[in-house]
Amino acid sequence: MPKVLLYITAKLFWTFLFYNKDYNENRAHVHVGKKDTQNLCKIWLEPNVSIATQGDLTDA
Repeated sequence: MPKVLLYITAKLFWTFLFYNKDYNENRAHVHVGKKDTQNLCKIWLEPNVSIATQGDLTDA
């Protein structure tokens, strides 16, 4: 699973990645999660940026 970005804050490590097994998806998307998170958030990038699945992320 290729990592697109690793964003490190004072308290958290965020990872942005994509899976090569997602070749059958018809829209561009990226998976986002905190370090050691098993349930990643899926974000559609087109036609508009929107959340497909929230995963372990919270609104706050």
